[in-house]
Amino acid sequence: MKFISLIQISRRHIASRKRQNILSVITIGILFGIMLGAVFLFEGLEDVFVRTSNSLSGRKLYVTSNSCMNNVCLDWEALEPYVRQKSSAYNGEIVGKVDIYTYKNGGHSFKVVNEDFVKDVIEINLNQYNRGTLFKIISLDEADKLVNSPDDNSYVYGRKTYSLSEIEALKAATVGKTFSESFSVPTSTFVSEELLEGDPALEELSEEANYEEKTLEYVVAGVIGSSRTPTTISQGYRDIRILDFFLSSVSNRVIEPDLYVARDSDTTINYRELFDASERNTALPIIEFKSLDDAYAYYSAEDCNIEENLGKCTNYTVSELVGDRLNTTHALNILYYYFNYGEIALLLVAITISVFTFIRLVGENAKSIALYRSLGASSLEILVIYFFYLLELCLMTVFFSTVLGLGIAVVISLKDASVLSAMLTSLFAENVHPGLLIGLSSEVTKIIAAILLTAPICSVLTLDQLSTKNIAKKIKG
Repeated sequence: MKFISLIQISRRHIASRKRQNILSVITIGILFGIMLGAVFLFEGLEDVFVRTSNSLSGRKLYVTSNSCMNNVCLDWEALEPYVRQKSSAYNGEIVGKVDIYTYKNGGHSFKVVNEDFVKDVIEINLNQYNRGTLFKIISLDEADKLVNSPDDNSYVYGRKTYSLSEIEALKAATVGKTFSESFSVPTSTFVSEELLEGDPALEELSEEANYEEKTLEYVVAGVIGSSRTPTTISQGYRDIRILDFFLSSVSNRVIEPDLYVARDSDTTINYRELFDASERNTALPIIEFKSLDDAYAYYSAEDCNIEENLGKCTNYTVSELVGDRLNTTHALNILYYYFNYGEIALLLVAITISVFTFIRLVGENAKSIALYRSLGASSLEILVIYFFYLLELCLMTVFFSTVLGLGIAVVISLKDASVLSAMLTSLFAENVHPGLLIGLSSEVTKIIAAILLTAPICSVLTLDQLSTKNIAKKIKG
């Protein structure tokens, strides 16, 4: 009962100096609120990317390991055991592969994946087409070129974002339709000068290459987002928005580009013969992960140089087959790495201001403390009174800063909603409504914990103010 009475006394201190307490809470809460607002925004953006990627992949998480760089590749037989061993440490399992077919004399490569791994981006019924039909998943940029510049053989570069109506029009004009692809390939073996240096065997194989035109016919099985949509919502150099700090770090590739599809029911098509491919058995392993955390741990650990460590490296790069969850998580972690420096500095400033503000508030209660001592209250009882007084101020600060942080996230979400929605719609080739960018993470817990820790810190630092001698000095002063 006595304990409850002490808490009630502490609450009277809040009410007796309401204006000063509220001003102190607002001052401190603004600093913490800015930090919480940034965290809510960044986590909210990650949630949008993860949610949209899940819709593209049926919540499946497939990761590919790329074993090639500077024309040096590991064969599937050499790569597979290393990837299997390393991915198992992250609860990953090899469930398939992306076959890479290269013309015998070099010059052009094709990636082929089984339909099961990309079925959620296939927009037609493959079984309605004749056996031996070649299917391909293309980007919005390539669809735009096929529809609007069919005779242009230049490389596809994205130049804009696409509205939902433009995306629907491009899909209607390409999905399920037959197109032809022309390209030049060498008629004889061609080896780059870089690879020839110091290798007599390759020098004998190399000769001046002649080129011939090849043509492939394919049916568009699906259209995915623009491969080069600018992942930024600013309109110019002077229009830098807070979301750009995150978006500028996120890759805008949401699926392997120019991906041919191997239909399960079609055993007649021979991709090696179709692409006049070499006998080299090159492929990217497809690893399935049960959780995003496991996939990201594998993704972030795969930083390897195959030329320096041939036979021991599994790959150069790791990417997600469908979706953009890993790149988004990686961008957010890098951002937090730099944000932590500013966050730590701002936290120290905020905590320092909090401590001195709260100590001053307690110090101004010298007459009240003297009154409590004259009425027989012990130092411990007075400590309990002011501990709960400070704790309530901290809780008020938590409430105010959380509301302020949420308000910042809501205002920015609403302000940039249309521009962000347009960018995401073009990036994922489907209608994306980001909604309010509010997400939670351990960063929020850290900031709130820092506020709440102020109460015990201040309580310890005010112990000397509870002695009768110090109280007497303050009253005389």
